[in-house]
Amino acid sequence: MQFNYRRLLNPFTITIFYLVIGGLWIQFSDDWLERITDDLVYLNQLQTYKGWFFVLITGGLLYFLISKHKKYVAESSFKIRESEKNFEHIFFFNPFPMVVLDSESDKILLRNKSFISTFSGGKRTEGILLSDILSEQSLPEVLKGLNTQTSNTTLGTFQALTNDHSTLIVEISAFQFSLDAQTTRLLIFNDVTVETKNREKVIELTQNLEKLIQERTVELRNINSELEAFSYSVSHDLRAPLRAIDGFSLAVIDEFGKTLDPIARNYLDRVRSASTKMSELIDDMTRLSKISRTNVEIKDINMTEICQQITAEQRAIWGDKNYTITIHDRDRIRTDSGLLRILLFNLISNAFKYSSRTENPSIEIGQTDDKTHPEFFVRDNGVGIDMQYADKIFKPFQRLHETADYPGTDVGLATVQRIINKLSGKIRIESKKGNGTTFYFNLNNDHI
Repeated sequence: MQFNYRRLLNPFTITIFYLVIGGLWIQFSDDWLERITDDLVYLNQLQTYKGWFFVLITGGLLYFLISKHKKYVAESSFKIRESEKNFEHIFFFNPFPMVVLDSESDKILLRNKSFISTFSGGKRTEGILLSDILSEQSLPEVLKGLNTQTSNTTLGTFQALTNDHSTLIVEISAFQFSLDAQTTRLLIFNDVTVETKNREKVIELTQNLEKLIQERTVELRNINSELEAFSYSVSHDLRAPLRAIDGFSLAVIDEFGKTLDPIARNYLDRVRSASTKMSELIDDMTRLSKISRTNVEIKDINMTEICQQITAEQRAIWGDKNYTITIHDRDRIRTDSGLLRILLFNLISNAFKYSSRTENPSIEIGQTDDKTHPEFFVRDNGVGIDMQYADKIFKPFQRLHETADYPGTDVGLATVQRIINKLSGKIRIESKKGNGTTFYFNLNNDHI
């Protein structure tokens, strides 16, 4: 183990050490000499040698201790100077504005270059006070924070003034430390002006956006109310003349049917057919417009039972066709009953219609086996479509087949798409011309 000389390397310790060693040497050496000889002349010589020996030994020891002490002082001084240089470098060249504050007042004792360039315009103004750079509102808060400070902490965000009277927003952190045996405080200023202004701008933009959204929402509500009134007016105002056209055409046929020539009778039949189709189109468009205004009510639904009811209704309509219907049973689901019924009605009736010309028409309704992303499907072996037109079929009045072969208003699948959107679901199609079609869909409100 290395001997620690530092305990001996101060003047007081060296003096005490010298007195103790000297006293012990005189006491014990004199007793020892008196025991070994009675000759006074010889004893006097030995005491002289003993004295010179003591001086020589203690002188060497003192030289050793004093040399060690000087070396220790030199090393300590060097370390202190290095520490001061490091502090000065870290302090004066730090990119953050920093000051050393007097513990008894708000007088700034030291300040670094960044502080001088930021708050003094590069001028070394002596005797500057903290009150010279902080706003009247911020100064009391900072001083209060300093007076109650018990540890290193961030005081908060405050306003500071530069020499050109511009305002900065700074975050001030305070650290306690000793300087020349006095407790002082180191303050670090972090300029957050840009960040604060950007944050305020974001808040302002957010508020403006919220206000704009509220205004647009009111506008959309007004527009929807107008559209609803228009839809109601159109559906009712158009039905009256259509009923008149159909009624008078039927009256003419009943009254004068036997006397009409075939061409006139054909014209009247075509008028009645067109008015009937127009009435169906008005019904479909009215139902389509109501989808967006329908309130969604989530509840438990027996989907299998709904499919069975719709297929039974369609069998009655297409009674002359021998359809093979397969409905895979499944658990109850949670979604809107009315919207689900309309969706399934349009998909199933679509399957019946477009497989009606197939020799052995078949329809399958069920659910995929994917446990992670399950989908419901309605599959038929009907006429099918070219997949390059798959996106068109979900838009109103888009027809891929002749009306004479497959009559309809071309609104059913547009209604399906709107219901899917209403329930936050997805729908897709797989088809091949001449080999049938499968519609896959899922509902966000469904819990499988």
